[in-house]
Amino acid sequence: MTATPGKQTFGFFRQNLVSEYTYPESVADGVNVDFDIYRIRTQISEEGSRIEAGTIVPKVDRRTRQQRLEILDEDLDYSAALLDRAVTATDQIRTVLETFRDRLFTEIFPGRSTVPKTLIFAKDDNHAEEIVTQVRKVFGKGNDFAAKITYNVRNAKEQLQALRTSPSLRIAVTVDMIATGTDVKPLECVFFMRDVRSAQYFEQMKGRGARTITSADFQAVTPDAENKTRFVIVDAIGVTEHPFVEPPLNRQKSVSLKKLLDKAAALTLTEDEAATLASRLAKLELALTDEERQELDEVAGQPVRDIVRALVDAVDPATGSADAIERAIEPIAANPELRNRILELRAAHDRVIDEVSSDELVEAGEWSIRIAPGRSWSRGGPILMSIATKSPRFRLLMRPGSIESTLPISRGSLPASLGRRTTGRPTSSGTPTPRSTRPRCGTVPRTPSLISCH
Repeated sequence: MTATPGKQTFGFFRQNLVSEYTYPESVADGVNVDFDIYRIRTQISEEGSRIEAGTIVPKVDRRTRQQRLEILDEDLDYSAALLDRAVTATDQIRTVLETFRDRLFTEIFPGRSTVPKTLIFAKDDNHAEEIVTQVRKVFGKGNDFAAKITYNVRNAKEQLQALRTSPSLRIAVTVDMIATGTDVKPLECVFFMRDVRSAQYFEQMKGRGARTITSADFQAVTPDAENKTRFVIVDAIGVTEHPFVEPPLNRQKSVSLKKLLDKAAALTLTEDEAATLASRLAKLELALTDEERQELDEVAGQPVRDIVRALVDAVDPATGSADAIERAIEPIAANPELRNRILELRAAHDRVIDEVSSDELVEAGEWSIRIAPGRSWSRGGPILMSIATKSPRFRLLMRPGSIESTLPISRGSLPASLGRRTTGRPTSSGTPTPRSTRPRCGTVPRTPSLISCH
């Protein structure tokens, strides 16, 4: 048994393929997660460039990495194929990484704030070294954030373990060492800065990001994410444009889940839409709690994972057909309660990112808190306070337990105005004119919720 059989394997067994388990089937079964493709193109990576004669250029010894300066005695034209092999264009690497950084939390992983665990594939060890250097510069981070993991690194095994378990190491750059036979389950981003012309090798490299992981283990290394429900292939070289690369299940990303379910109810799903619905349901399955999953299975009258598997089989080029798609969506079409519950659970696990609305400043500046006349701090009931700002005076009712999270109280002492009782009549601006003010309490205990002033 092999995960990625090559021509030699097929030849040895005389093309006798006993059984096949496809990547979409593994997604349907919850073994792997589906993926998206994010393409980055730059002019140099597409067309190469020219360095004019007379230019002073650094040259690097491939073996020792020592640099020397030379003056070109003739124009140097290089194609994209020679990039990072005969010529290293530092600005091309920097441009790709800056684009990745700038789009990471808006387009690639919207709503996130922690860089996802990322594996970058480089062309050779020198290329990997240059990428690591640029990653640290672009992200403004140190050695614990990005590391090279190749056979030439002495502590490669320790770095690989850190990539699996450490919250600090976010980006690793490799050539071949992690390309095959190595599980790094928290990986969410597989970044190609080298081309791959073998379907077998590409599937092995892609598989580094495909593994599912429990939510507890995932949050231990990526605290701002709840579940791993997909991974992203970032393609900066054109590797996903080869004909041997199969598309993800999620083929119609712009179509909403509600529209897909409505079309399923009407039995009008196309092949691409059926594949997309399978991807969305598989993704939802991974995000559900055990109780929610059991409830949804009961509403469906069967495991939802079986419905997903039927959809995947229906769009398989070898076995699928229009009739198979119709049979696969029948359990969804005949069950409006299931469709509604799917949408409810999806909404419960979603968070909307508002990138459309524009905000404007209402007020900014110093503010003070005064205890309202006749009131005092206490450990018991609610505390009636007034906040003086440039806007009209208002009263804020605070209950015990909310002090620490709401008031700007430092450990050790109260703000000067907070420890005084203010009396007197309000002026036209709403702020009282004090007749007498005197401190009513001294220092604050280390736990602000135990403040008591009388």
